[in-house]
Amino acid sequence: MKEMKESKGWSISSLVCGILGLIGVLMPYFAIVFSILAIVFYAKDKTASGLAKGGLVTGIIGVCLNSAMLLFMLVWFLAVGSLV
Repeated sequence: MKEMKESKGWSISSLVCGILGLIGVLMPYFAIVFSILAIVFYAKDKTASGLAKGGLVTGIIGVCLNSAMLLFMLVWFLAVGSLV
């Protein structure tokens, strides 16, 4: 019974971190950490329940979106910095 509760905790934390990773796409420095944590918490989950799978999906989408946003910000700052 204790293993089931512990596993459910990893599932819930995976989903919450995945959602925070998606919400924080405008602050990719912090959001990419939450997205990566969602994937790690999914890996620690033993049951691979629906909540954990949701955390994995949102974590992967968050990593992709946040990486794209970081790349966009880098290109933007380099372009604007060369104009000044």
